[in-house]
Amino acid sequence: MIRIEIRKYVPVVLFVLMIVFSYYLVKPFLLALFFGGLLAYICYPLYRWMAKKINRDVSALLICLVVVIILLIPTVVLVNALVRDSYTLYINSRELLSSGVTLESCENRICDLLRQISSNPQVEYRAQESLKAITSWVIRKGTDFLMGVPKFLLNLFIVFMAMFFFLRDGDRFISKLGIYLNMQKHAYHQLISRTKDVMYAIVYGYGMVALMQGTLGAIGLWAFGISSPFFWGIVMAILSVIPFVGTSLVWGPAAVILFLKGMFADSSAMMYMGAGLFFYGLIVVSSLDNLIRPKLVGDKAKIHPAIILLGIFGGLALLGPIGFVVGPLVLSVASIMVDTYLAADKPVESEDKKS
Repeated sequence: MIRIEIRKYVPVVLFVLMIVFSYYLVKPFLLALFFGGLLAYICYPLYRWMAKKINRDVSALLICLVVVIILLIPTVVLVNALVRDSYTLYINSRELLSSGVTLESCENRICDLLRQISSNPQVEYRAQESLKAITSWVIRKGTDFLMGVPKFLLNLFIVFMAMFFFLRDGDRFISKLGIYLNMQKHAYHQLISRTKDVMYAIVYGYGMVALMQGTLGAIGLWAFGISSPFFWGIVMAILSVIPFVGTSLVWGPAAVILFLKGMFADSSAMMYMGAGLFFYGLIVVSSLDNLIRPKLVGDKAKIHPAIILLGIFGGLALLGPIGFVVGPLVLSVASIMVDTYLAADKPVESEDKKS
């Protein structure tokens, strides 16, 4: 009897062990697989049109090659600009910390107070310590970046390999997933439909608006003479998802600093530039959130902004910059799955009551 019982559980134990082992094998590439699936989702309408004209494999391969060209070349240019702007920002910060605050042409109480603060020995000591910390951080991050290049190339290959197979076999995978989840056909179609709406809202609504606000913000900073505009443009793109404030956390302080610089240097032109940057950010950059996003998203998503915001910050904390996309998608889809499962039995309950 004991041997019979043991035999019955051996396949189950082996199955669980294989699942766990498979998970640890795939774990380093989960994000790459996710982004491959996301790119496949974005390009699937084009693939479906091409697959009617030519072979499915050739269609998927051509789309992957086009996406590689479209993404890789601009990414190299953008990374080069980001590194250059970050280095410029670092050099400017180091010079400011090492030289202290110089206000020779400024004669008012604020300038006198700043001179007293900057001449304090404790402030000078803190400035030097900050300079050392910044220097060591830049060296460490630069080394980590160079060491991570081979891993990045491997993940890039996984992304486009996953994209190819998701394009070619994605419809079969979706149909089998409904069987594995053991859901009613109506509930499963509702889950897929809601998931598509959320992905559309996040990718096109939040993603496109973030890109537009970051681009326009960087152009504005460059036009008004703010250093490292590309770096701050990326920061604005990330912050654009925060309701009400968003990009103003960058262009607002930049406008105030520019205005104060003009006041300290007794330069009316610089003060006007600070005021101009403020109104540019308020009218041009921030207004996109209210004008463009509702048209792109509409009533499709039906996901509370708090879930999107929590997903973004949770994703950034857990996964770094990649979490900006992964976090809100995962949290939104999870909320949809919970809602679908909870609502699955409601029609049945109502029918039982009627009978």
